[in-house]
Amino acid sequence: MKNFVIIGPSGYIAKRHLKAIKNLGGTIAGYHDLHESTFEGQNSETKFLDSLDAIKDFISNHSVDFLIVCSPNFLHFQHIKIGLESGVNVICEKPIVLSMDNFNELSILEAKYNKKVYTIYQLRLHEINKQMKNFVRHGSKSRLLYVAHRDESYLNSWKVDPDKSGGILFNLGIHYFDFLVSHYGKIESFHVEDLTHLRAEGTLQFNMLSVSWLFSIDPQDVQKFSQPVSRIFSINDKELDFSQGFEDLHKISYEKILKGEGFGLEIAYPSINLLTNINQQFK
Repeated sequence: MKNFVIIGPSGYIAKRHLKAIKNLGGTIAGYHDLHESTFEGQNSETKFLDSLDAIKDFISNHSVDFLIVCSPNFLHFQHIKIGLESGVNVICEKPIVLSMDNFNELSILEAKYNKKVYTIYQLRLHEINKQMKNFVRHGSKSRLLYVAHRDESYLNSWKVDPDKSGGILFNLGIHYFDFLVSHYGKIESFHVEDLTHLRAEGTLQFNMLSVSWLFSIDPQDVQKFSQPVSRIFSINDKELDFSQGFEDLHKISYEKILKGEGFGLEIAYPSINLLTNINQQFK
């Protein structure tokens, strides 16, 4: 049985991490959040840690296998660093960090403390991967579209602040770009037509195909679709459906991590490097 400390258990995405840990028989030994709370997997022995120093002290004095980071994106680097310096492996919800400078520093810290940073790129585990090989040939053209309705609380949160979320591509697009890299390899070039806090549109060029993409929470884009969330991926006009099938992917991700087969920094590099370059271009 593995012991975990989690940062940010009250957040939306943390529920998937907590469910995966519970289903795999893990224990939440401690947690850090803005305030004390109750959550799935908590027990009478779970310790509330009211500061970052308290996290360090707790890990130093207890048997902890992993620190889980589910905090806002702009805090990931600081929180991952705490885990590595405290001598534990870290599982961080995507994106791991928001710049290549932070990424490179984490690589140094991994080597220094002989610990690993894993992230959750669940699209690599989705059923759609089995279909991909049947449709791609040289010169293929692809379209990736993610348009989603977001309520006022989301639109007024850190998630639409580029300084805190990294922008819409880091917040919503990164694991889709990673998904493309996992199938088509090195990105040869990119072009961005539009980048705001609500939408981003452009193209990626791989050796085998060109991909046009759109990520948007802009109400003007949302009203064009009948569904509150539209995920459309097509290759040569053949549409592949990945709107479903996400329910157990965090559990599968944790199973792989616990076997030492999780997605580490070397996997995360291409997409973080790409989005760092895009953001720098639009500053």
